[in-house]
Amino acid sequence: MVAANGKEGFVGLLDGGDFFGESCLSFGQPVRFHTATAVTDMQVVKIARVRLIGALRTKPELAYGLILYLLERNAQVQQELASTRLNSTEERVVQVLSSVGRLGRSGRVVPSLTQQDLANIVGITRQRVNVVLQRLRKSASARPADPRRKN
Repeated sequence: MVAANGKEGFVGLLDGGDFFGESCLSFGQPVRFHTATAVTDMQVVKIARVRLIGALRTKPELAYGLILYLLERNAQVQQELASTRLNSTEERVVQVLSSVGRLGRSGRVVPSLTQQDLANIVGITRQRVNVVLQRLRKSASARPADPRRKN
C-alpha cells in the first residue's frame, strides 16, 4: 500500500493458496488497489473480476469459502496492526523471522529475505533492521546452550 507521501506499507505475507487483489470486488474500489511482490518462485492464477462475481452468485459454497478466507485474513491484518502498535521493533522483526521459519518447518519453500525486505515488512529502515539483527545475534551468542538441544 502506498501513502500520498510515497511511503509504502506492508500489508501481509501470503502463502500458497492465498488470494490477493480481492479488494477489487468491492464497489468503488479501483481494480488495482495493492501491489504484490513474490519472494519465492510461484504460480498465479488470474481470475477476471466479472467471472468471479458471477461464480460467487451461482456457487454458494465458493461464496462461503471466500467469506471465511476474508474473515480469517481480516483477523490476521488486525493482529498485525495491533502488533505494529504494541510491540517493539525487535519483537516485530522476531515475529516476521519466526513466521518465515515456520514455512520451512512445514515443508514449504522458505523465502530468502534481504534486510531491505525485512525493513519493508516491519516498517523500519534497513539500517534499523541491521542494528536489531546484530543485537539479536549478540543476545543469542550470549545465551547458555540448551542441554536438551542436540547438535
